Amino acid sequence: MKFVAHSDLDAPIADVFAALTDFAAYERMALRRGVRVQRLAGEPAPGTGSGWDTRFMFRGREIRAVSHISVCEPPERLALDGRSGGYEFDLATLLVALSRDRTRLRLDLDVRPKTLGARIILQTLKLGKSRLQTRFQMRADRLAAFLSQRIAESRPVRG
Repeated sequence: MKFVAHSDLDAPIADVFAALTDFAAYERMALRRGVRVQRLAGEPAPGTGSGWDTRFMFRGREIRAVSHISVCEPPERLALDGRSGGYEFDLATLLVALSRDRTRLRLDLDVRPKTLGARIILQTLKLGKSRLQTRFQMRADRLAAFLSQRIAESRPVRG
């Protein structure tokens, strides 16, 4: 099942990519929400091949997701691939400079079942795909707002 979303940000592409790849901020945010995060590669600045093992509670069950950075091409592309339960997923991020101070963020999520049970659940979810697509777009908009806020906080105050 594939989902695509895009949002525009009022920031230069380099600033958006820097905020998007601030993985330490995502790790701190996840820890505050009760997610256990373990970095698979001990590098301070993650790059291609780096990964995370995350565990969190969802509807009373512990979910484990392992993800790796498969593509990191500053300042345009970042891609993750991973596995959780009976599913594999790819999340591709593409940044396009619309102008000097405006950037489009495009997210492509592809979820594939790897077990019969996962295939049945995914088939059922396809019935409500338009609702899931709307939720995915809302999440992309929230990510864009989060990145805009991080960029605004990192800019020096003029005055």
